[in-house]
Amino acid sequence: MTGASRRRRLSSSPVTFNTQPSCHPQTQCLPDLKGPSVPCTPKRSPQHDGSPRSRYARTATPRNLGSRQRAVLLGLVFAVGIAAWAPLAFAQTIVSPNPAVLRWDQLNGARVTLQAPTRFNFGAALNNRWSASGAPAGMTVTVVTAPEPKLTDGRRRANLVIQATGSFTRNWNLSIIAGNDAIQGRSASTLFGPILVTAAPPSVTLTPSAAQVSSGLNIRERGPRVTYPVQLGTRPTGSVNVQIRVEPSGSAVSTNVSGMVFNASNWNTAQTVEVRALSDDNVVGETVSIRHSVLDAQSSNDYDPAPDAVLAVYVTDADTPAIRVSQRGPVTLTEGQRFIYTMRLAYRPSGDVVVGYESSDAGAVTVDGTPSGQSDLTFTTGNWNTAQAITLD
Repeated sequence: MTGASRRRRLSSSPVTFNTQPSCHPQTQCLPDLKGPSVPCTPKRSPQHDGSPRSRYARTATPRNLGSRQRAVLLGLVFAVGIAAWAPLAFAQTIVSPNPAVLRWDQLNGARVTLQAPTRFNFGAALNNRWSASGAPAGMTVTVVTAPEPKLTDGRRRANLVIQATGSFTRNWNLSIIAGNDAIQGRSASTLFGPILVTAAPPSVTLTPSAAQVSSGLNIRERGPRVTYPVQLGTRPTGSVNVQIRVEPSGSAVSTNVSGMVFNASNWNTAQTVEVRALSDDNVVGETVSIRHSVLDAQSSNDYDPAPDAVLAVYVTDADTPAIRVSQRGPVTLTEGQRFIYTMRLAYRPSGDVVVGYESSDAGAVTVDGTPSGQSDLTFTTGNWNTAQAITLD
């Protein structure tokens, strides 16, 4: 090997000292992660000028690290990046509700209490500092500061109110985001939650007015018609056909429609049902039911589990109990003459009705029912409108 070639090799690759002196104070010595720890070996720079700074090359660089050392360093860099992003991603404490679950009918108007992160407090000006995330399509959710108290526990806790409109058909997680100026000492937004919001079950909703109903719909026979609205409880994925029928069948109560159709656009627009009580043949008030059923074969599958909605209807009868007699006015008889007339009830009774009869002057006129010797007539729910004869002699 010539001197020129030897000088080129020395200039292109570092030369390691044969001795192993102690590390320079400004040099970071890293152990070899692939094997047992060894004393630090300083490396000689080809351009060293004899000064401490140039005699010992820096060793804590990715170029000089082994594969496992580089992985550790990259992991540390990744962890630092996560830490910088964490103020929004890490969910902070929700004190109330506890457990953090709200039913669909509790969401609007629900009060929520947030716990500030450790070593921080909520600022005094809380309005317009909140937003909500996670709401499904069809829902609008906002978060506002509760009227009173706004802050508790020395500003460690903030009290909020959820405002929600719309509907949903699946469970979802609601998260509350505090703006970067809502918490003193933090410059990033903070995520709180989540709160599990349970979906409303599919349902047909009946809403008679308070004036019309306490535990059912009140209506009078031959009286004015009464109306009530019907709509769905949640947005369907398709059409929903609702059948309307009166039970038992054959009653004097009737409705103006036998069914209605809802879809994703009009599901929460009330459709009106009109009810009336026709005249019947009895003097007894009655109770019937109006049943609203989803026709599964003609409706979207998400509404198959919807239960029937049943509305009780209480009918006040307008009729007065009465006896109808075939003869009106007085009867004139000559001696030996016979006169026969009939009697029946005006309306169906709820049970047996016994009608008695007698002559005010038995010496002059004898009243003899049929069969002979009978002094009263009995009417039942079966023969109430069948005329029974009475004979005057």
